[in-house]
Amino acid sequence: MTVLTVALAILGLAAIAAAAFATNLTYSTVEPCRTFDSRQAGGPFGFGDGFFLNFGGFCGVPADGSVKAVMANVISVNASGTGYVRATAWDPTFSSPGATILNFNDGLVSSNAVPLPLCDVTVLTCDWDVDLWIPAAATSNIVIDVIGYFS
Repeated sequence: MTVLTVALAILGLAAIAAAAFATNLTYSTVEPCRTFDSRQAGGPFGFGDGFFLNFGGFCGVPADGSVKAVMANVISVNASGTGYVRATAWDPTFSSPGATILNFNDGLVSSNAVPLPLCDVTVLTCDWDVDLWIPAAATSNIVIDVIGYFS
């Protein structure tokens, strides 16, 4: 392991600790687990394509409504063009524009570790946890690995 890798790991842990402290949430790790791979679920996504995901009950993430967000590695594979992925907690009104969680470029593998907020079961009846989509005129396979959660 290089010094840079160790430094980045320490900074990542510090950011997780700061986020958990600021929000009064507890961070729990899970064995890294693949929860979604569009290469096995219909192929690449393109302009305006989206997908809904549930994380509760998979990969060690509790399904009891206590989880507020999952920590995930979001990966772009076999991108065609330059684009981005946006995400938001699932909302039946689809009113939230979400935030860009990953930028990708033609032919490159891109990844980003990001907390994904989940639909709040104390406020809504949640059919899904997260809504992700690609609003750009490009295509990419998307892979998501969960590495932890906030509760």
